[in-house]
Amino acid sequence: MHQRYWVLTAAFAVLLSACGTPTPRASVQKQANTAPRITSFTASKTSGPAPLTTTFSFQASDPDSNSFSCILDINGDGYGDLNYGSCASLKTQEYTFKTTGVVNVALLVEDSLGSKTKQVLPITVGSGTPTPTPDPTPTPAPTPGTSYDISYKIDNDWKSGFVATVTVKNNGPALNNWTLGWTFAGDQKISSLWNGTFTQTGQKVEVKNASYNASLPTGGTISIGFVGSYTGTNVIPTGFTLNGTPVGTPGPTPIPDPIPDPNPTPIPDPSGQWVLGYYVGYLKDKYPLDRVKWDAMTHIVVGRAVPRADGTVGTDFDIDSYNGPIWAKSVVQKAHSNGKKAILMLGGAGEYWGFVSAASDANRATFVNNLLKVVQDYGFDGIDLDWEPVQTQDEPKLKALAQELKAKKPGLLLTLPVGWANANFPADEARPYYGQIAPLFDRINIMSYSMAGVWGGWKSWHSSALFGHTPNTPSSIETSVKAYLTAGVPASKLGLGIGFYGTCWQGVTAPLQTSSTMKVVADDNVMSFTNIMSDYYSSSAYVWDDSAKAPYLTSTTGLGSQKCNFISYEDARSIGLKGQYAKQKGLGGAIIWNINEGYLPNATTSKDPLMDAVKQAFLQ
Repeated sequence: MHQRYWVLTAAFAVLLSACGTPTPRASVQKQANTAPRITSFTASKTSGPAPLTTTFSFQASDPDSNSFSCILDINGDGYGDLNYGSCASLKTQEYTFKTTGVVNVALLVEDSLGSKTKQVLPITVGSGTPTPTPDPTPTPAPTPGTSYDISYKIDNDWKSGFVATVTVKNNGPALNNWTLGWTFAGDQKISSLWNGTFTQTGQKVEVKNASYNASLPTGGTISIGFVGSYTGTNVIPTGFTLNGTPVGTPGPTPIPDPIPDPNPTPIPDPSGQWVLGYYVGYLKDKYPLDRVKWDAMTHIVVGRAVPRADGTVGTDFDIDSYNGPIWAKSVVQKAHSNGKKAILMLGGAGEYWGFVSAASDANRATFVNNLLKVVQDYGFDGIDLDWEPVQTQDEPKLKALAQELKAKKPGLLLTLPVGWANANFPADEARPYYGQIAPLFDRINIMSYSMAGVWGGWKSWHSSALFGHTPNTPSSIETSVKAYLTAGVPASKLGLGIGFYGTCWQGVTAPLQTSSTMKVVADDNVMSFTNIMSDYYSSSAYVWDDSAKAPYLTSTTGLGSQKCNFISYEDARSIGLKGQYAKQKGLGGAIIWNINEGYLPNATTSKDPLMDAVKQAFLQ
């Protein structure tokens, strides 16, 4: 998924695996070996009405004293969901089953020489009246006859700062502009907000609509999200008002609709934005399918199939030829059951020559037929043509490939990821060619992450800065968006990129620095948001760069196992501002590389803070 500047650095192996190509495992000599033994596998409850909460306990040993790993297949789909490493000591896991039926939960134990043991424990979930799950944070109760229902929800709280969402439902007459107000009960202070503009005086907050969400029809809702800080207790605020009307009082008398402006200024429609989340097979266990946050996406891009030189298509999805297709089909089915479109990711970094040969005049007809057969067999709604890089001589082949796919299947969705533009020479990447082929594609998406490195003349910089580029740090989302709009790509078809991973630098402690020891030592996969939050993050290391609208972590001694002095990454605040920018510019939405890397399995509040932020910023 990533375009790379190939330089000889210590991160070379990481770069090779950055876009869906796992590093090959070294071969292991088979030995006579005794399989590991499961000494205990029980559940506190094996049956009961839904929702059924039970605690699994399990332990294993190995007769040959080999190391071994324990994986719990908790939803019975044949794939490991939770990997615990060794369970030589007793492990426990609580889980709630919400769907009725019998689930064959399996404990899978494999030693270092490949011997495996499996034990199945059936869990029977009966019908019953589900006990409602309480909201983790209280919300003001609507009063009968009220004009507005307002809910306040804390999405993530780290005991010094938090992310919250305020949602307003209009039960009264339609509004053309709105102002939301409330009073904090403690010392909470808002640092950034999306889907509106805010002012705060002491404990009082006032939020005015943005240009794209000024209209609030009868029965309609709007949501705003923000990042705040506090000390002591994060008390829920009270005293909400909308346009000066307190919650719980009758609404104003309806007035006639104004005469429409014959030449209105177009307002981008937020409901038309797409969010395409890449979901890759080689990281499937990092984000189990039953945990995927579907309401934060409109489309899921299933990675990946690969183009072969003869026009055939490889479909092991970076798993294997048997389990890969099973997994991919299950993702498509799950997407459709959640009302989402499923798109096949084709290609990615390292597959350039396969595209060149498969899309040649000699092989293209075969290639198109094979692609459409995969689409039909799996139930995909479209194809993401991840041809990296698209060189000038490849332009006619890519155009012909898109034309023939659309001609044979007119309703097929086609998306195209493209490289970010260097501010010093933007037209080198954002060429007029992309404006010419835009009618063939439903979305053209900028891979606006990994936009910095130890390259000639560069200083240290953010992975995905929104603004703030300089001649020595010539990358930002603003620069790339302007370049592709100049090239003729319609704003409504253009998407920006959000990376659920960061970049680890050594030799520099902040952006806009340089040194003889400056280097990038890790990024995609190694520096996933999951790993950053579990192994690298601390509030004392956190810094917000207001010129770039991006966070980073800094340390002179080095953070985590990679000993990072400077970590650039994405958080809820930066995502919220990207969503605000996309709506202001009328962009078509966003892509996420990749949703597997943002899940926090051990979090006590939100386990999907980045997906929560994407939903609030782009889809509300």
